Amino acid sequence: MKMITKSMALVFICLMASSFYCPGASAEEIRGKYCYSCLKRGSLVIAKDVSYALALRNAVKENTTFKSLLDSIDDCETKKSVLEITAGCCVKHIKVLKESLKERTACTELVADLDIAVVKSIISRKIQALESSEKKGFDGVISNEQVRIINYKREGSFVTILYQAKEDLLYESVGMSITSFDIKGRKIIRSAGRFPLGSLSRGKVRWASLPVPTDAASFELELE
Repeated sequence: MKMITKSMALVFICLMASSFYCPGASAEEIRGKYCYSCLKRGSLVIAKDVSYALALRNAVKENTTFKSLLDSIDDCETKKSVLEITAGCCVKHIKVLKESLKERTACTELVADLDIAVVKSIISRKIQALESSEKKGFDGVISNEQVRIINYKREGSFVTILYQAKEDLLYESVGMSITSFDIKGRKIIRSAGRFPLGSLSRGKVRWASLPVPTDAASFELELE
């Protein structure tokens, strides 16, 4: 019940913030939907958030301009990274059109605006990183041996992160960090923290939050 209340609150905040957003010339409307089926009864607690996150990523992936821009990258891992970053910080004015939770399946259909100018900036930075080093930068798979990120959203000056423990975290924590960039792809600041603040059993989910400058055009979330 606490998770559902938290999710509803975040959707409300996001919709309130989007009511003040006026799409610029580089914004394009995107639409996406996804149905997530749970294997366990307890998974219903996070099903709604998972279907929302994947519906958003489907909306980004199906955008014609995004597909065209992504064609300039050959590396598969970098393409995955660009998708995650785009879904996390380049989508605004999100409106949930339909939501359903039936038996063990949660479905979400949404519409939003994709900031193409920021996407171009992210892709440009990724290409430069590939050309300057053999290291591919950001993994693209936001997961490690201890936790996996289910979803993350930018809410004003903070990024809220929903994560799930892959093992019992009784006396240890996991480092998470956010690196912020301006419209030209220049690094602004990096903020980091360790989570969970208390013990977290395997399979359980929890929210974390990290600050991000209000003037940041994009950001990257990483697990340490």
